[in-house]
Amino acid sequence: MGGRIEQMEYIFLGVIQGLTEFLPISSSGHLFLAETFLGLTPDLKLEIWLHAGSLLAVIIFFLDEIQKILVKMFTDIKTTQGQFGWKLLAATICTIPVALMIEPLFKD
Repeated sequence: MGGRIEQMEYIFLGVIQGLTEFLPISSSGHLFLAETFLGLTPDLKLEIWLHAGSLLAVIIFFLDEIQKILVKMFTDIKTTQGQFGWKLLAATICTIPVALMIEPLFKD
């Protein structure tokens, strides 16, 4: 019986994640509040899977736009989409060293 209740809690947290992901406030905060009110122990693996599911949904939803940007990056860099793609790639590359440098601060 405990497994069934646990599954319902996971479904509830998934619904909260899905409904709050596109609000301009932290969906992680909503998960934290829901876990607190439900008396759940925060589960990092579950939260990572919930965010991965949100990322997958966003990729699927914007797949056509993502494909257009990728194509324009290599075929017509002078377009807004081509420039945006290269700027996004540059920003991502610049962020990686910063993330690696501050990662030890979050080990605990």
